[in-house]
Amino acid sequence: MQGPAQRIVLSSARKFINMGALSRLWNLFKKLHSADIASILNHLTNRERLIIFNVLYEQDREKAAEVVSELEPEDAAQILKEIPIKQITEIFHLIASDDIAPILQQLPEEMQSAVLDEMEEKPSEEVKELLHYEEETAGRIMSTNFYALNQETNVSDAITAMQLEGDVESAFYLYVVDDEGHLVGVVSLRQLLFARPNTKLKEIMNREVISVRTDTDQEFVARAVADYNLVAIPVVDEANKLVGVVTVDDVIDVIDKEATEDIYKMVSLDSSDRVQDSPFSSIKKRLPFLLISLATASLAPLVVNFFKGTIQQAVTLAVMMPLVAALGGVAGNQTIAIMVREIAIGQADWLSAHKILL
Repeated sequence: MQGPAQRIVLSSARKFINMGALSRLWNLFKKLHSADIASILNHLTNRERLIIFNVLYEQDREKAAEVVSELEPEDAAQILKEIPIKQITEIFHLIASDDIAPILQQLPEEMQSAVLDEMEEKPSEEVKELLHYEEETAGRIMSTNFYALNQETNVSDAITAMQLEGDVESAFYLYVVDDEGHLVGVVSLRQLLFARPNTKLKEIMNREVISVRTDTDQEFVARAVADYNLVAIPVVDEANKLVGVVTVDDVIDVIDKEATEDIYKMVSLDSSDRVQDSPFSSIKKRLPFLLISLATASLAPLVVNFFKGTIQQAVTLAVMMPLVAALGGVAGNQTIAIMVREIAIGQADWLSAHKILL
């Protein structure tokens, strides 16, 4: 949604909330895409977000669930904390397990347990499995909903099996496994449609499968998807058994998150910092870094004091000091920006560290 349109919707939403015109509020949001609604919620207070979410939940629970999955996990959890456990589980039943896990982790521990107990057995077990993996790994962001069949299956049976399975989140490839569940190949849906019905999957599959382990860092996963032009990448365990798939939409979220973290680190900020944070919260997060900066910046006056006699003899040097400091700061910021980008895209590593430092 473009800026002017978003401002109009935002202004109208606040007006309807203040008037208590909930039906008009629903009419305002019902035709908007869930991503646009999530973007609008980012500009509202917690109270306003909760009112809009409750309206969406009452009128269209699927749309409410989509909005929750589009929000940042911290923001989604902030809304869900204020609603009953039963409503939370109803929302979670409508979104993918890999979207549930990061949101659930942001909730208080007692709420996490209550939600998992309330959910049906299958989705609850899937979420627990994802939470078992470390944060920011392939195992945490993967989807456990994918197409996988034995290598001895023929094309006709494979198509029938996929039709019976129904639509899945990662409906891009058919993964081929052996009798023990080890990943042995991959078949694109295009290959499957144009192959002869009696052809076995092992005859048409690509055996050179690009995959990642469950403990692989999510940034490496995103880089692999970009480097090999994939729309999904399989995730295997230590025994090379297929356990999940990371799709391109998850990769885009990872890239966005990692880029934000890199930019924040460049200026010594915590990645959880928000414009909406209270002044006390901002001071609490930033004070340690500011004190470190103060301590290091205090070295400059000591150096100037050491050359006090020289400066007294050539007063012009005092005029030049701010210029040197300013140029040093600009050059330093430029160098940091280049280095952070090189690290982010994987171009800077320990092998080239000595050249970079030089």
